[in-house]
Amino acid sequence: MRHLSTFMLPAILAGSMLVGCASKAEREARDAEGSYELGELPGWERVKDAGGADYAWTKPSIGASIFADSNCGPRYEDSKLEDLVDKQLAGLREGEAILSESLTLADREALRTRHLGRLDGVPIELGTTVLKKHFCTYDVVLIAPRGKHFEAAWVDYVSAVDGFRTTL
Repeated sequence: MRHLSTFMLPAILAGSMLVGCASKAEREARDAEGSYELGELPGWERVKDAGGADYAWTKPSIGASIFADSNCGPRYEDSKLEDLVDKQLAGLREGEAILSESLTLADREALRTRHLGRLDGVPIELGTTVLKKHFCTYDVVLIAPRGKHFEAAWVDYVSAVDGFRTTL
């Protein structure tokens, strides 16, 4: 069987606007629309061509990918956080919400969710976090195989997202 991230990464990048990050120098999204940082992601590999996302990272040993993206100015969308999450779930089939929690990131309300579903027929779990600040919408998404691989990636994802801060 092909590795999950090997065949899913191009499809995810094509349909998503998302990121993940590692060292401080690499964490700052200097070329992104919004200026921000995430917490550390030790052991994750940066994807050189992140498509439409600011950044993308993968952890091949567990078949997981993390993406982050910012949309600012004319691309900023002043929608409810729940509606922004729904856009991230557009390509997910047989989706089932298993977590939805409000939290505060960078002094703003954020929404973190987990969903079970299928992507291209493969059972996956998707974690999303969205927030709005300074006329920017920020999305951070985790995708991994269900079960222990997702749980392992979730710990890193939550830590990285909890370290989110804008650098304006």
